[in-house]
Amino acid sequence: MNKFIEQAKAFWQDEDGLSAVEYVVAGALVVGVLVVGFTSLGGRLDEALDGLNADLNTGGLTDATAD
Repeated sequence: MNKFIEQAKAFWQDEDGLSAVEYVVAGALVVGVLVVGFTSLGGRLDEALDGLNADLNTGGLTDATAD
C-alpha cells in the first residue's frame, strides 16, 4: 500500500504531460472560435446570396426603385 501512495504522489507531482493538455485545451478553444465565426459568417453569406438572387430575379429593381 505504501508503494501505491508513493506512485500516486509521483504521478501527482509529474508535470511532463501538462504541456500536452495545454495544447489540447488551446486547440479546442481555437476550434470553438472558428465554429462560431463560420456559423456567423455562414448566416450573413446566406442573406447576401439571397439578396443577390432576389436582385437578379427582379432585374436589379427593388421596391424603392420600382416606383
